[in-house]
Amino acid sequence: MPTARGRKDSNSDAATEDQGTVGTFETLRDEGEHFVHVQQYAKAIESFTKALEMKNGDKTCLV
Repeated sequence: MPTARGRKDSNSDAATEDQGTVGTFETLRDEGEHFVHVQQYAKAIESFTKALEMKNGDKTCLV
């Protein structure tokens, strides 16, 4: 009998994809906060804008 090894579970692929999106959003948001702290406002706006494209209306990115 064949085993389930090596087969991809479509549910786990979707979960990984969601985690990747969240990780990228959080990274962009954190980068934006860092750039504000070091007074690089153009870069901060760019990072926050990219984060907002992923999660429209997030309160931490609306500056």
